[in-house]
Amino acid sequence: MAGFAARTSSWFDKYTSLKGRVERIKEKGEEAIGQGLQLVEVGGTAFAFSYLNARNGKPDPKHPGILRLQVMGVDADLGAAVGLHVLAFLGGAGKYGEHAHNIADGAAASYLSRLGSELGADARVKAQQKTGGAQITGGVEVRSGGVEVTGADRVNQYVR
Repeated sequence: MAGFAARTSSWFDKYTSLKGRVERIKEKGEEAIGQGLQLVEVGGTAFAFSYLNARNGKPDPKHPGILRLQVMGVDADLGAAVGLHVLAFLGGAGKYGEHAHNIADGAAASYLSRLGSELGADARVKAQQKTGGAQITGGVEVRSGGVEVTGADRVNQYVR
């Protein structure tokens, strides 16, 4: 009878160990799925707002090559980012608050990416003005003699 109890105890220990391993694998799988879902929500929203800005936006007077979709004078992606974050913080999204934050982060990413392009274009023009370099009106090749402009394209809005 002692042998039976020892075997049963050993089987129970193995079962408990296996059950613990399965739970840990399940937790890691759920975490990976959550991170993948977050990537899709943030990246997909950034993509969607970038597409909407390019498809339906109006040229910015200061940066005509950059298009922005505005609703009542506010950039749509910035408005969505702020609105969804506020909604989620106040509990208005209920149990889906995390998803509202992810979508808001994607909208903010779209806005900040466009803002970075605008600031970078301004910095480029200022740097060229300080060094007396050629104004950029198209593609650029850097050579030992300086900058060579290789054709006009939609970047010419940065020439003032």
